Amino acid sequence: KLVLDTRTSTTAFSNNPALCVHDYLTNSRYGRGIGAAFIDTASFSAAANHCDELVSIPGGATQKRYTCDGLISPDNGWLENLRALLTACRGSLIFSGGTYKLVVDKAETALAFTFNEDNIVGGWSISNAGKREKFNRVKARFFNPDRRWQADIALYDSTADRTSDNELLLEAELQLPF
Repeated sequence: KLVLDTRTSTTAFSNNPALCVHDYLTNSRYGRGIGAAFIDTASFSAAANHCDELVSIPGGATQKRYTCDGLISPDNGWLENLRALLTACRGSLIFSGGTYKLVVDKAETALAFTFNEDNIVGGWSISNAGKREKFNRVKARFFNPDRRWQADIALYDSTADRTSDNELLLEAELQLPF
């Protein structure tokens, strides 16, 4: 679909998830029809830049960090469609200060912190992830553009992780509609 690129103010085809979410929010025909005054364009532009960054993939190639490759249906509610679109970039839509902001979950630089008697207040509890948060096999269901958009499964299966988990299979399944 042709969408407005908030970074360049041009309209062109894009599968950038941030731009697709922006289009869904502002489109009055099939989206929410939210006016430009209620959209924090800077947050959508920053998210679009993050989505377009090239990342290395197995085999030595690179690809865009996130793309939006799915379908929305007018039969679904607007909130269901919006939630599905946001899965394409691990995004969250926040309404703050009278505008909608797009925040993409991304790694941040760790801060150095030194524990000492001056800054330890109250009780502290530090623990590792448990069996419900740590997996050694993950199946991800998605629509594969290399197979003419047919349903496909990507599998991450780590024997090294399973060995460290005492051969206990810790499995999760993800639905990636976009």
